[in-house]
Amino acid sequence: MVSSKRVSYFYDSSVGSIKYPSDHYMKPVRMEMAHSLLEAYGVFSNSNIDIVTPYRPDKKDLEMFHSPEYIHFLQGVTRNNLKADNQFGVHGGGDCPPINRLMDLCEISAGGSIGAAAKLIRAGHDIAINWSGGLHHAKKGKASGFCYVNDSVRNSRAFESFPTCVVHRYRCTPWRWSGRSLLIQLIGGKDDVGAEGGKYYSINIPLDHGIDDLSFSNLFRPIISKVIQVYTPEAIVLQAGADSLYGDRLGEFNLSIKGHADCLKHLMSFDIPLMLLGGGGYTIENVARCWCYETAVAIGVEGELDEQLPDHKFINSYQGNQRTLHFPVGTVPNKNLEDELIELRNLCLERVSQFVHAPSVQFHETPAVFELPEAEDDERC
Repeated sequence: MVSSKRVSYFYDSSVGSIKYPSDHYMKPVRMEMAHSLLEAYGVFSNSNIDIVTPYRPDKKDLEMFHSPEYIHFLQGVTRNNLKADNQFGVHGGGDCPPINRLMDLCEISAGGSIGAAAKLIRAGHDIAINWSGGLHHAKKGKASGFCYVNDSVRNSRAFESFPTCVVHRYRCTPWRWSGRSLLIQLIGGKDDVGAEGGKYYSINIPLDHGIDDLSFSNLFRPIISKVIQVYTPEAIVLQAGADSLYGDRLGEFNLSIKGHADCLKHLMSFDIPLMLLGGGGYTIENVARCWCYETAVAIGVEGELDEQLPDHKFINSYQGNQRTLHFPVGTVPNKNLEDELIELRNLCLERVSQFVHAPSVQFHETPAVFELPEAEDDERC
């Protein structure tokens, strides 16, 4: 059944041609693969989804989180001048090598996330998707973890006047979180509740290798439900990295695509404005499957997708006997003991119950210090 939700989908057709070194885990072509699969399935013919080309943010936009010196350095990494600098975390052989069209990648990622915020805040859309976004490891003045510009933290400024719940389902570098945003992530110590202005606004749910769909759902659903009941967020940002899927080149979890998407379905059930960002995911054909399926979930047409993948530009990237939308989940041992997960869930629920209720704020009140592009009905935002 087609959802009545209004969905914005941000995509730049040039992103797939940006390349890290051939032996690097990060492959921007995964966004093009997901888009091509969505086209082949005919998902974009649905009237509830708007395809939007991200606007390109300027230096001022990027400096709302990053230092001017760092952005100036990134702008100097050009096709004919592949600079490396350990001071800024960009060096050959590391997580963040100097690459051609580096600023294009940064602008596509950040522009899509800023535009997604505009669609939620100004245009009244229900869901905004930017699979090119979610590059959350970059620091204020340094590249880190495959990420050069941190669109996730930069974009959180758009919601500073709103009680906002930021859900990072899988692995991420701990952020210094403050204001009225609540961060939920599956990393760090269970007793880490944040620091300084963000103290008590962080929930860490550390998980061991091999967690499966059922174990994950038994944590995610009750904790998120309690958070929304107590904290009453006006917006949710979901970091939907696909490195938690079974068979990921770097991830160590054991989720299926449907298990991964169950988190999205649960969040959608609350009818709260929702932003979907990408992030991790390094077995690229599985990332494409996952983000294709979850885009379809967002508009309520996942049941219309044939299990057999349609012919499209990247069909040969899928093994001949696995040209299906879903893939079999393996038998990676689940090292998360049931008793420990129950104890962890109960601890989180107890802490959520102690939150101070976030004050009510009208969602349309954009912070005066934050600038957003005008939301329009055409292809640009």
